[in-house]
Amino acid sequence: MHQVSDGQRRRVQIFLGLIRPFKILLLDEVTVSLDVVVRQDLLRWLKTESETRGATILYATHIFDGLDDWPTHLHYLCNKGHTGWQGKIGELTLYQQLRSKGEPR
Repeated sequence: MHQVSDGQRRRVQIFLGLIRPFKILLLDEVTVSLDVVVRQDLLRWLKTESETRGATILYATHIFDGLDDWPTHLHYLCNKGHTGWQGKIGELTLYQQLRSKGEPR
């Protein structure tokens, strides 16, 4: 492992963490060090796991690229730890407005 890049090392760490089946998975900024292609592949795999096995995934992030239709619910935290909006993503007014304008592009 000492001869691989940081990105390759991170991919191995993620793989080892996901090798066992899970019912609930807590992810905190797991895709920060991943490139766009690997991030999309991981999110696609996680979505499939959730849909086919009924697994619950709690995904904390500030990087929203590729999450357009991925989450079912959203809990938005404001500055200084205050709780913001929470609920089904389709009920979020801002999300509905963006989707009606054709976003994301």
